[in-house]
Amino acid sequence: MTSIYYGMMAEIDDWVGEILHRLDERGLAQNTLVIFTADHGEELGDHGMPGKFVLDEGSSPSRCSCACPA
Repeated sequence: MTSIYYGMMAEIDDWVGEILHRLDERGLAQNTLVIFTADHGEELGDHGMPGKFVLDEGSSPSRCSCACPA
């Protein structure tokens, strides 16, 4: 279960990197603000749960990453 989750995160990381690379390649990176959000984490076995079933500290926080022009 954990390896599947980390595999999905690696794929997202690859695609976000691709987006940033394409923006840079086209000269748009200096004028573009990229914001990536996710609605929740996964339990990954915390509290004996394999997924998001109860809103607790492992599943409820929102994630946000930003890439700002220099």
